[in-house]
Formats: sequence, C-alpha cells, structure tokens
Amino acid sequence: MIKQELRVEKVFCLIILAIGILTVFILPPFAAPDEPNHFLRIYDITFNHKFVSQDKSFLPIEVTTIDYSRTSGLAKQSIQDGTFKQHLINPLSLTNSDAAKVFINTTLYSPINYLPQTIGFTLAKLFYPSMYAYIYLGRLASLFFFTLLIYFAIKITPFGKWFMAYFALFPTLVQEACSLATDSLNTGICFITIALALKLAFFEETIKVRHIIGIIILAIIIGFLKPVSVIVVATFFLVPKSKFGHYGSIKKWLLSIIIFALTIISYLIWHYHIQKYHLENIYLHDTHIAFHTYLSSKEALLSIINNPLNFLHEFFETIKNQGVFFLVSLYGSFGSFVVSLPKLAVILGYCGIILVTFLGYNKNQIAINIYQRIFCLGLFFAYLSLVLLILYIAWTPVAGKEIKGIQGRYFAGALPFLGVVFANSWFYNRYEKMLANIIVGIMVFNLLYMLKLILKFYYNI
Repeated sequence: MIKQELRVEKVFCLIILAIGILTVFILPPFAAPDEPNHFLRIYDITFNHKFVSQDKSFLPIEVTTIDYSRTSGLAKQSIQDGTFKQHLINPLSLTNSDAAKVFINTTLYSPINYLPQTIGFTLAKLFYPSMYAYIYLGRLASLFFFTLLIYFAIKITPFGKWFMAYFALFPTLVQEACSLATDSLNTGICFITIALALKLAFFEETIKVRHIIGIIILAIIIGFLKPVSVIVVATFFLVPKSKFGHYGSIKKWLLSIIIFALTIISYLIWHYHIQKYHLENIYLHDTHIAFHTYLSSKEALLSIINNPLNFLHEFFETIKNQGVFFLVSLYGSFGSFVVSLPKLAVILGYCGIILVTFLGYNKNQIAINIYQRIFCLGLFFAYLSLVLLILYIAWTPVAGKEIKGIQGRYFAGALPFLGVVFANSWFYNRYEKMLANIIVGIMVFNLLYMLKLILKFYYNI
C-alpha cells in the first residue's frame, strides 16, 4: 500500500529501478529498436573519439557482422550454443586484421545524445571490455540518467506529479531507458524542462538568476538533441511577465528570444558539421523493409510549398492508417516491435490516465486557467505535428502516400503537456490513497507483463 508520506518521486524510483534493472539484463543484446546502430555510434565515440565522423569508422568485425535477427527464441539459442558466453567473456579488440570499415548512420546524432551510454562504455573499457559488458553497462547508465531526470522533474513540478510518473513508466519508455537508444535522454530532458517552466510559471514568486542559467543550459542541450524538442522550450511562455520585475514584458520577451536563439544555434552548429551525411539524394535501404525510392529533403520541402493540400492529405492519411500503431508503440511495444501488450492491457494503460486526473489535485491551490490549458494542448499537438513534418522531410520517399518511419515513442516528450491540460484543480478526492494504489497496480502489472512477453518471445519461457 502507498503510504501518505511516501512521495511520488520515490514511488517512481522504486518501480523503475526494480523493473528497469531486470529489463536491462532480460532484454537480449541488440533487441531494442535500432540498438545495433546505437552501439556502433557509442563505440565509435568511446574508442575512435569521433564526435563528427569525416569518414567511415573502423570497428571490431564481430560487432559489424553479428546477427541482429528478431527471431523468436534467439536469446535461448545463443545461450545454448555458447554465443552468449563468448560475447560476455571475450574482450573486443580493434586491430587492422580484425576490423571492419563501416559507416554509421547514427553519426547524424550529436554525442550529447549518448552521454550516459558513453560513460557506461568507458567503465566497461576500463574494467571488462567484452561486447556484452559494454551493452549492459551502457544500458544501466542510460537507466540511471533517465531515472535521475524524471526524479527531479517530478520533484520540482508544482502539480501533476502523478502524471509525470505515470507517463515516464509507460512500458515502451522503460524499455527505451534500458537500452542504448537516445530517446530516453531526449524524453527526460523534455520532462524536466517542462517541469521547470511550470515551477517558474505557477510556484516561484520571482525569476532569479539561477533560474535563467538553468533555462539557458536546457535550451542549449535541447538544441543538440532531436530538433522536435524545441517545442518544449515554448513552455516558458507560461511564466507571467510580473515575475520578471520592472519592465517585465520586455525582459520576458528578451529571455524568450535568447533561449529560442540558443536552441536553434545549437542545432545549426551540429547540423553544419553533419550536413555531408544528411539523408539527401540517397536510396533508402532498411534491413527488414527494402525501399528503393528516391529520397530528397529539398524536393520534400518544395512539395509542401507547392502542394500543401497533398501534404495535409498524407498527414491525415498517416494518422488514420497508423494511429493505432502509434498508440500501441508509445505505450506497450517491446523488442524491435516484435511483441506488444494485448489490446486490453494497452487500453487499461491509457484508462489509467483518466484515473491520474482524479488523483492530480494540487494541494498548493494553484489556479490553472482555460487559456493556459489550451496553450499546453496546442504545444502537445505542435510537438506531434513537428514529428510528422520532420519525418516527411527526412525519411519519406518523394512518391510516398504516407509519412514513413514514425513510431509512437517519438511523441513521448510531449506527454507532460497533458498533465497541465487535465490537471485537477477543481476538487479533492477523499479516496486519493486508494486511487494511488490502483494506479501503481496498473503500472506494475503492465511492466511485469512486459517482462513476461520478453521472456516468452526471446527465451521461450
């Protein structure tokens, strides 16, 4: 049972660390989405010190030739035939005789995206440099960073703490935090940025220098992460001009211009360095779905400008045809989308959001007006729309009929906006403790179900 004095952020930490550490080791190496490419990028940063690769990188041949198949029972088979033990015990080496020269498409990601995992790889390099040691220590570092970011996001937000915890414990997001992927850092930064903006807007009496420094640091970091995250910076518009003191209106707009400029400049700096590797005028080849359709970002942009109605048609067709996949892959898809929670479990997970609404009464008596709710709802849809727009420009063939490459997990950074939209500032629920236990039960049940499905698919247990 949840005791009244047990804070939400502590409940979150207990759940994610207990389930997360199990997930780190139960999920087979390279089973998470795009994990093989992320491994190669982190290895390249750690050993070759290539923050921006100007050429193809030398990597151990056993890494570049390993079977990354999604086959059911593969993990059990690797244990039985000794492959797992070999990769766990034998150290990786990089010499001219056993190295393969490959180009890593994840070079397009800034090294900041891989900061937690690089720390894990560095520890493995120092103490036990086997392939699976790199993976497990990289995953653990990712999990601990994500836990830390969400812990402070929950702690500093003035209301909607249960929303923050509930969204961060979506099973898909927990798996992401327990992998080598970049999404968990991006999601965690989005959560803590929104939390800080809400604290300044609804709780702090005045904006102080330390707040401005924190905002600027987050704005710069966001610029080096996924470009869609720039939307969360707009949350600072919620801060009333009265909190800036004299000439509050001028100071507010000046700070807004500065943080947006810093975010965009950070993005442009990185984009300038990797522009030669931009997905421009290439043929798209996927391991499991082979495209041979011409890609061109310039032509995609011209298509939007010259025929916006056609873009809107593709936009809504994508939502219509893939909407259910977005919802499932945001909440409960595991491995490389080879296994998902049953529909009833996914529905139960989303119904939990309704229950959190009843639990979200803010005891600080913070008034959230309708305009603030509408503004955050607008930011939520702006984030989702920008994801689709970016993937239309960068990943969708010119002759395509739908936007390609979208996964529900890409929308995770926008979830805290819903905590403002549906925040309960109207009534106090006398059954709050009981409701909290039900919500925790839903979270734990679906997370344990996730582990069960992973064990069944990969280990035939």
